[in-house]
Amino acid sequence: MAAVYGAQAHGRHAPPERGYDIDPGADRLFVTKIPQQATREDIAGHFARFGTTTDVYLPSIPGMPGHKGIAFVSFAEPTALQLAINNGPHDILGHEVVVDVAAPRGAQPMANQVGMSMGPPSGGNEPLQDQAAADRLFVT
Repeated sequence: MAAVYGAQAHGRHAPPERGYDIDPGADRLFVTKIPQQATREDIAGHFARFGTTTDVYLPSIPGMPGHKGIAFVSFAEPTALQLAINNGPHDILGHEVVVDVAAPRGAQPMANQVGMSMGPPSGGNEPLQDQAAADRLFVT
């Protein structure tokens, strides 16, 4: 079996006390499984109890009604994000949503962010993989 580098020994949504390391400067949540009837105001209202929200981005599908069911919630202070992560589960309009720390704006996607890598950590001199190949995991 191929080696997996960068894997973490915790669940994706485990709270910090169970080994989930949160960047102390992180100030943005990634929220999934948002019900279609939820609005920006519903999401902002829910997370405002943890601190001042500065932005709620609820992306839509061009040409389609509704949204994608995901949102990015930005806070004025990183401590608000910590409170939100530590005080789950979260329920919006009667539906449990999934909350995680969003990747920093402008961050390049990395294979080991999801706990998988196709080889040892690189020194940065190797050419980038073709995107189609990067989306596959081969087990031997």
